[in-house]
Parts: sequence; C-alpha cells; structure tokens
Amino acid sequence: IRTYSGMGVPLMPNEPPSYGIYEQIIASNLTPGNVVNLTAIGGPGAPTAPVAISWRGPNSVQLSSGFFPPTPWIEIAELSEGRIVGVNAMGTTIKTLAHRDDSVDFSRIVAAWTASEASGRGLGPTSTLDTTRASVAGADIEVVYSRPSKRGRAIFGNVVPWGEVWRTGANAATQLTTTRDLVIGGTMVPAGKYTLFTLPTANGAQLFINNQTGQWGTDYDSKRDVARVNLTTTMLTTPVERFTIGVDPSGTGGVLRMAWDDRAYWVPFTVK
Repeated sequence: IRTYSGMGVPLMPNEPPSYGIYEQIIASNLTPGNVVNLTAIGGPGAPTAPVAISWRGPNSVQLSSGFFPPTPWIEIAELSEGRIVGVNAMGTTIKTLAHRDDSVDFSRIVAAWTASEASGRGLGPTSTLDTTRASVAGADIEVVYSRPSKRGRAIFGNVVPWGEVWRTGANAATQLTTTRDLVIGGTMVPAGKYTLFTLPTANGAQLFINNQTGQWGTDYDSKRDVARVNLTTTMLTTPVERFTIGVDPSGTGGVLRMAWDDRAYWVPFTVK
C-alpha cells in the first residue's frame, strides 16, 4: 500500500471480498477521527476508483467506493481487537454478509485448490455463466445469465430478500437480446438488448426490463426501465438446485420462465 502511489493517494488492489487487505490498512493507518483515502485498481483494463475507510464507532468502520456511481459502494466492517469479525456488504452490488470463522481448515482448502489447479481444472466461478437461446416466430431470443446454486439455503425471502431488486441470477446483470419486437406480459418491448431485474415479494414478483446494459449486478437505474410486468408464481414440490432461465416457444410466442429453490416465475410473450 505504501510502496506505490498514484493520483496523489496510495494504490490498493481491488478485490472486494478479500477483507484481509482492509484489515491490514485499518491496523496500520486508521485512527479514530481520521479517514484513509486510497485508489483501488482492478485487473487489466478495469477502471480505478476512490476508496475511503472511516470510523463509524468504537468497533466499526465504513468502506466506501465510487466504483458504481451514482450508487455508492458501502460496506460496514465490525472490529474486535483490531480484527475484522464481520462485514455487511448489503450496500453494494455484491450484497453479502460475511462473518469470521477461525475454525475453517485453510490447509485443507489450499490443498484442494492446489490439486484442482494442478489437474488443469481450475476453480472456476461458483455461479457459472450460461446462455438460453430460442427461435420463436422469426425472432432470435437470447438470455445470458449466471446460475447460483441453492447449497442448502432458503433462497426467497432470505438470500434473495423480499421487496428488493434482484439481478435475476448472480455476478453480472442478466441480459436479454431479441431480434424482433416482443409483447411481454402485455407490454411492448422493441427489438434490442436489455437487462432483466426482478422484484420478488412474499405475494408475487415483477420483472423489470431495463435498457441499461453491461453493468454489474444490481447497478440498477429505474429511470431506464422499458417495461415492468407482473410474473405468475408457481410453487414447486421438488426444489431446483441451480437457478434456471428458459424460453419455451409456442406458436407466435411462448413463455419466459425462471426457477430456483421452491418456486418458478413466468410470463407469456408474443412476437410482433
């Protein structure tokens, strides 16, 4: 951190889930009442962004970044004897809660990862990237999305909170492309490329079709919505392990559906 400098402030690698980096900065640089300003750098071609670390209370600090304007990236870290014991990242597009667990067997994990890399398999993403394609009445429809797994968790109302905009998958925002105009849930959606967001509630869900594309996760601008349509909910007797999006053609239209854990959401569409 102290060795490199740029743009008037120290540089740090941008790896948001690696809280050990922040823990070292807090221990060596942060004192009550002051703010540590840094510039975060990502991988090749990634943008830089300002990062500020500041005290919130005797055992709490705030990590804020300008990576995703106009929505600030804010994480709250709780401390115990100078060590980070928990991080609330619900104010970011990652939207995670992390808790320190000193019982984790890191030697076993390192050995498993090393063996995976040596075999040529690598680790790969936890939520794999997938693409759904369909040809319907002369329209080529494509949905590119990442597929998180249930992994024993209760999903809706928990991992995916009620009443909050969800990225409809994981990682980068889910993208819909159509070569023909569609009528989705009774609303016209012109041919083009869109991002799909979902608003699940305990009583149903809505699909937001948004013309801002290429963004990460829940970097969502409601002013860019092209359509908001109601989804039909079907409760499932057999849980779905990996989140799935499908396009089921039927005549001059079909159904756009998604399923995960104990429920499926779907909406009809037609090709104009």
